[in-house]
Amino acid sequence: MTDSTTVPESPVTDPANDSRSGFGVHAKTSRDVVVVSATGDVDALTAPRLQDAITEALGVASTALVVDLTEVEFLSSAGMSVLMAGYRQADPELAFCVVADGPFTDRPMRMIGLDRELRLYPTLSSALEDLR
Repeated sequence: MTDSTTVPESPVTDPANDSRSGFGVHAKTSRDVVVVSATGDVDALTAPRLQDAITEALGVASTALVVDLTEVEFLSSAGMSVLMAGYRQADPELAFCVVADGPFTDRPMRMIGLDRELRLYPTLSSALEDLR
């Protein structure tokens, strides 16, 4: 069952954030897991909005936070820095997971070694299954 009221809608979590860059971010809660989903390009201009959404979600996540980058078309070093900052900001008891698959998200993170720090999954369903 999904409850999208746990993380209130705001400019940070509005899926129609920025039509110019194609970037959007929204959050929803399913059971005790908050899923923050980003779309479009995560670069120096949009990464702060992803960071705001992650910070907001960390305030309400009780079991896990999953950052879903399935619909991200470009992930810059600024975006990867945001993911690491969120991971470091998270309570050690909270599972912090990232869904990334493909040359624009998974590959750059593995190239610089983020897979040694972050729990990476190829699909949202595989991340959620592992959290059960």
